[in-house]
Amino acid sequence: MPLSSHKIRFQRRTLWYVAFGFGAVVFILLVSGVLLLRAIQTVGIDAERLSDRQLRQVELIDKLQYEQAGVGELLYEMEEDSARKRTAAHRQEARRLRSAIDSLSSEVRSQSVPSDQANAWSALESASQLLFASIDAALSGTPQGQRDIALNHRRFVATVARLLDSSYQEAQQLRSSDMRRFSDFFARSATLLGGAVALAIAGTVGSIVFTFRLFGALERESRTLRDLALHILDEQEQSARRFSLELHDEFGQTLNAIEATLSIVHADSPEGEVRLKDAKSMVKDSIANAREMARLLRPSILDDFGLDASLRELARGFSQRTGIVVDYTSTLRDRLSPEIETHMFRIAQEALTNVSRHSSAKRVSLRLKSSNSTLFLLVVDDGAGMPTPPPTGRSLGLIGMAERANALGGRITIRNAPPAGVEILVEAPLKGAA
Repeated sequence: MPLSSHKIRFQRRTLWYVAFGFGAVVFILLVSGVLLLRAIQTVGIDAERLSDRQLRQVELIDKLQYEQAGVGELLYEMEEDSARKRTAAHRQEARRLRSAIDSLSSEVRSQSVPSDQANAWSALESASQLLFASIDAALSGTPQGQRDIALNHRRFVATVARLLDSSYQEAQQLRSSDMRRFSDFFARSATLLGGAVALAIAGTVGSIVFTFRLFGALERESRTLRDLALHILDEQEQSARRFSLELHDEFGQTLNAIEATLSIVHADSPEGEVRLKDAKSMVKDSIANAREMARLLRPSILDDFGLDASLRELARGFSQRTGIVVDYTSTLRDRLSPEIETHMFRIAQEALTNVSRHSSAKRVSLRLKSSNSTLFLLVVDDGAGMPTPPPTGRSLGLIGMAERANALGGRITIRNAPPAGVEILVEAPLKGAA
C-alpha cells in the first residue's frame, strides 16, 4: 500500500527527532570541551600562582634560615668570647642580623599573604626583637640580658619552625583546593559525557529503527510498483490480444466482403473499370495492413505454435520490412508457459525494434536455447553500439525489457559487443513446459 500522509508526517517527525538528538549530543560535547578548557586554564593559573608564591616563600624562608644560622653562630662566638674582646664586632653583627630579619618581615608585609602566614611573620618579628634586645643587653654586660638570651633564642627558633609549618600547611590547602575543583569538574564532565553517550546511543538506535522502517516502506512501495507494472503489462497483452482478434476477424471479414462484392460488379465504361481496379487494390492493401497490424499486436502463431515458431516468424518479417538480415537459431522445441513465451517474445521484439531505430546494423544474430533449467535469449547486432559513457536515464523500451525479465525471475544484461554492436542477453528460469 502507498504511504499515507499520516505515516509520512510521522517519519518526518522521527527524522527531526533524530536530528535534534544528534544536535544535542554535539552541543553537550562542545559544552564539555569548553568546561574542560576552562578547568585546565583555571588549574594552570592556580598552579602558576601557587608555584610563584611557594617559590617566594621558599626564598624568604631560606634567607631566614640563613640569618637564623647567623644568629646561632653569633651566640656561639659570644659564649666563647668571655673576655669581651670582640664586643664591638658582635654588636655590629647583631645589628646586621636584626636589620636583615626586619627586612624580610617588611617584604612579607608588602605582599598579599594568607592571615596564618602574616601572623607567623608577626610572631617572628616580635621574637626577633626580644632576642636582639637580650643580645644587646648581654653585650652591655647586663646579667638579665645574659640570662634571657637562651630563652629568647629558643622562642625565636620555635617561631621559625612554626613559620615553616604554616608555609607547608598553606601549600597543602591550595593543593587540596585545586584537587577538589578538579574532582568537581571531573564529576560534571562525567555526567555530561554520560548524557551525551546516552543520547548518542538513543539517536543511533532510533536512526537504525527509522532506517529499517523506511527501507521496509520503500521495499513495499517497490513491490507495489512492480506488481502494478506487471499488471499493466498483462493488461496490455490482454488488450492487444482482444484488439488483434477483433481487427483480424471483424475488420478483415468486412474488407473481404467488400472485395468479394467489388469482384462481381461490372464497370459500364473504361473509366469505371479503372476505378473498380483501384478500389479492389486498396481493399487488398487494407486487408494486408490489417493482418500485419494484428500480427504485430499479438501474433496468433505465439498462442498456436509457441515461442520458437513466433521468433522465427518475427525474424522473417523483420528482415522483410527493414532489409536487416536476421540469423535465427534455436535449440528449443517444447512449449513453455504462456508467461515465459509472451515476455521472451516481447523482449526480442523490442530488441529488434531498437536495432532498426538506433544501431544502423546490417546483420542481427538471434539465439534461443535452454540449459540447466534456464532459458537464454541472445540478440547481437553489428551496429554502432552504445555511446561511452552511456547517456543518463533509460528509455522506456529498455525499462520494459528489464521489467519483463524481472517478472520471470531472471535478469537482462546489455553491453557493447566487440568489435562493434550491442549484445543483449536474457536469462530466465524455466518454470516447466506448457
